[in-house]
Amino acid sequence: MKKTTKRIISILLSLLMLTAVFTLYISAKDIESTEDDIVEFQSACEKSKDDTTDDDWHKISNPNMVILRDFSCIEDIKNRYGVEKNYILYYCKACGKNIRRTFDNPAPHDMELIKRVSPTCIAEGTEQYYKCKNPNCGKITSDQYGNKPVELNDLKIEKAPHTYKDGKCTVCGVSQPNLCKYCGKDHGTSFSGRLTTFFHGILAAFGLKK
Repeated sequence: MKKTTKRIISILLSLLMLTAVFTLYISAKDIESTEDDIVEFQSACEKSKDDTTDDDWHKISNPNMVILRDFSCIEDIKNRYGVEKNYILYYCKACGKNIRRTFDNPAPHDMELIKRVSPTCIAEGTEQYYKCKNPNCGKITSDQYGNKPVELNDLKIEKAPHTYKDGKCTVCGVSQPNLCKYCGKDHGTSFSGRLTTFFHGILAAFGLKK
């Protein structure tokens, strides 16, 4: 009975994983080639026209135009998604149609500055970088023009050392290790330092004060 239950659970989990993979695959495909109600941006109805220009490709001034998919700035679009041209797919609330605006070349990235995060003894920090605002892109670069891609892991800064005061870290409150009970100093972990701490421990055990 237990084996049968395990097999059923295993089959259900496998089906769920296959469904998730299939959903991701479908969402990544170019949907306009199979939709009958998609029209080109230039032939959209009068109600859906706006004053967006090539220089302001990422600014949509018409409230009726809702972005469904933004593949405008993704590089190597054909190999990544099987799409011939970069495009933005809108839904026009005024006419009820899906409207596609294609680009002969990838549109420029709209890069946002992500400021440097200083490390602490609790958490790692991150160097300053730029990230494309387009949620379908999210490219990370070290320059504001999107030309020098970097990996987020390469921007990490290691945790900072503890800053102690009166035997406690001023940030996280952890006790200072190797703190001498006799003189209140940290003699370190070297042989001479440990020897000093040892003798000071004897003095402290006898109740002697510095």
